[in-house]
Amino acid sequence: MTEEKKGFFGKMLGGGKNDDSPAAESEAAPVQKKGFFAKVRDRLTKTKSSLVSQTLSIFQRRGKIDEELLEEMEECLISADVGVNVSMHLVGEIRERAKTEKRAEGEDFDWLRKTFHDLILNEIGTETEGLKLEDSVNVILVVGVNGVGKTTTIGKIANRLRKEGRKVVVAAGDTFRAAAIDQLKIWADRSGSEIITGEDGSDPAAVVYNAIHKAKAMGEATVIVDTAGRLHNK
Repeated sequence: MTEEKKGFFGKMLGGGKNDDSPAAESEAAPVQKKGFFAKVRDRLTKTKSSLVSQTLSIFQRRGKIDEELLEEMEECLISADVGVNVSMHLVGEIRERAKTEKRAEGEDFDWLRKTFHDLILNEIGTETEGLKLEDSVNVILVVGVNGVGKTTTIGKIANRLRKEGRKVVVAAGDTFRAAAIDQLKIWADRSGSEIITGEDGSDPAAVVYNAIHKAKAMGEATVIVDTAGRLHNK
């Protein structure tokens, strides 16, 4: 009996295998059955790890740098959430350089790896710019979808500004997420920053207003505002 060939999405989702097979469970100590969202989270974690491995494996293999490999590379980048336009641009540049430098159908994967590295650096840039802050009250509004690290980033920015000798006021504008204020208090305490909070579910605008008022009273201070995570379609 031949094994059914898996498609791209079949590979991503594990080919429909049941990870909760009874054979995998211990008879002596039954494993607690996972809920729906726990299963989804586990599957997505495995998918992310698999996609990263697939992308890295492209540069470690042996063979020809042909159109099939470039298409696979583009597929991996898009699946790894690099972005459709950026992925197509990167692979398109590699395709053109391979033709110009006569690398197409070749086997120089060191060249492929270095070219990809150079293109990435060209996209994100190599120069770093400092925060352009005025000698007065500055407001930094931190926004983003759920789970991208807004609160952690605020802690890092606050710590950097404090090391530069600046006064910092953190505004706990996420009044909806459970434990958001407590988490922000820890970061503010670690960096030696002031923090303005409100009650759970209170108006975030009022928190920001009070934070700016506090910063003005302190003189030259920077207000860093935490916000509730929101998807782009909300």
